[in-house]
Amino acid sequence: MNPPRLHRILFVHAAPGIPVGGVAGGAVHIREVVRAMVRAGHDVLLVARRGSRRSGEPLPVLPCPLKLLPQGTLPGVLQRIPQVDETVYDHRLSRFLRSEASTYEPTLVYERFSLFSLAGANLARHAGVPFVLEVNAPLARERSRHEGLQEGGFTRRREEKILAAADRVVAVSFRPCFLGVFLVFLLRPCVFYAILAVSVVRRFFS
Repeated sequence: MNPPRLHRILFVHAAPGIPVGGVAGGAVHIREVVRAMVRAGHDVLLVARRGSRRSGEPLPVLPCPLKLLPQGTLPGVLQRIPQVDETVYDHRLSRFLRSEASTYEPTLVYERFSLFSLAGANLARHAGVPFVLEVNAPLARERSRHEGLQEGGFTRRREEKILAAADRVVAVSFRPCFLGVFLVFLLRPCVFYAILAVSVVRRFFS
């Protein structure tokens, strides 16, 4: 049996609300996934929008390099419009990732699903490497309920485009069937993975 292939993984985390060093479940999950990747022998570079909850706080201790690309200087009113703020950031992040990839030379791009972020998918396509998307929730629906974000139109099209770009989808949920049904409605047939309590369960949808 051939040994598993080891990758140079460029891990993209573009969501503005979850700093890598935070105490929320999402932040803890990101750090643990990175640690698991490194323990498995992979080389990892983590690129994120925020490293800590507040300016001046120490960055988290990780077993891999962490590179930060904060948001630029949009006028305050535009920063409060997610469709504008996060899409503008996505363009900046795409340029930043291409620059990093020119020296890091990833063999796989892994991105935590962020509603307006196509940066990981674009980089993977440009570099000719697989794109793995980690989906934690149906974000258009969730953010429309909790943040008042308009779910239809541009938001829905963006979500569908990101999901359809993935070569593999990893769903992190204690209700994998719910997420599976959500993904099947949006995606071409694909391998569906559900991470449950640090173990991986393969589920195939066709």
